[in-house]
Amino acid sequence: MGFETSEMLLDHDFPSIIITNNDEKTSVVLGGCIKRKNCTHIFLSSSFTDIINPPYEWMDKINTEFDFLKVTRSKNNELFFSEAHAIDGTTRTHVRKIFDFWNADAAELAIEALKIDDKKK
Repeated sequence: MGFETSEMLLDHDFPSIIITNNDEKTSVVLGGCIKRKNCTHIFLSSSFTDIINPPYEWMDKINTEFDFLKVTRSKNNELFFSEAHAIDGTTRTHVRKIFDFWNADAAELAIEALKIDDKKK
């Protein structure tokens, strides 16, 4: 699919992997699995380590504007974002579209996040 990937982590019931695309790392976790197979959904997450303490009002606005993407603060107060999608019985083409939407949403979020940073200056 055009991504650099880490080794699949299989130390729990939910397979996970780190993918890198355009120098951005994304955690991918498969859920709803039975013995690590037949997974029913995918959870994507990442953070912008250079956006610290994003305002709650701004995060509320972003959470209503995006269809799938949700934002919050990480334990380090960085801008954390994630998406979850159903993949039960899906095709490779549909999974590719999930990653395309993820990349588009992350790029749009980055533009919006830079606006917050500009306001602080």
